[in-house]
Amino acid sequence: IYKVVYGTEIHVMNSKEPITMQTLGIYQVSLQEITSKYTLTYKDSDEDMICLLNDVDMKILSESGMNKVKIEIQECSEDFYDQTQ
Repeated sequence: IYKVVYGTEIHVMNSKEPITMQTLGIYQVSLQEITSKYTLTYKDSDEDMICLLNDVDMKILSESGMNKVKIEIQECSEDFYDQTQ
């Protein structure tokens, strides 16, 4: 089960198939204007916030064995983009 959260808006996905960025893209329309200044994040089993930037990250998440995942849509600071390039 995946929860996609943006502010107070929450959507629940119950998918037996691996999720992809395209799968989550369907929520971008209903979650208003999600731009490149936003990222998808989740908290892993070590309590670290992990960014989901592409389908490789999504595959790692789906293979992690986590039964319930809360995926948050968060605005990134400029520092985030400087560090990822």
